[in-house]
Amino acid sequence: MRTAGVKDRPDVHALASVDAHSVAVLISNYHDSSKPGPGASIDLPIAGLPRGRMLVQHFRIDDQHSNSYEAWKAIGSPAQPDARQRAALESAGQLQALESPRWVQSDDGTVRLRFELPLHGVSLIRVDW
Repeated sequence: MRTAGVKDRPDVHALASVDAHSVAVLISNYHDSSKPGPGASIDLPIAGLPRGRMLVQHFRIDDQHSNSYEAWKAIGSPAQPDARQRAALESAGQLQALESPRWVQSDDGTVRLRFELPLHGVSLIRVDW
């Protein structure tokens, strides 16, 4: 990747962490080109969990979520945003939920999530028990 870059097809990869009562998975869909392109269909099984009720939260960074740069362009790219614009840009840059948190039942210690991840997008999945 460092030598040839990511030019042929997007690089979709994940990084996970776990503690006593939660797991977090960060998934990105990267390509060197800044041009729009197709998203990736994600099928994410998270195994090794306890059985029972789990709270699933899904956060997103992409062109429409958690992105103050896109919000700045949408208001005309001002060199000196006024106080109202700065507040809106600060709000647009905060991590946003893609969907409402939801409870799921894990009967076998696995939670499976399926979703589309836009090109140049990042999803953070958090599962708590």
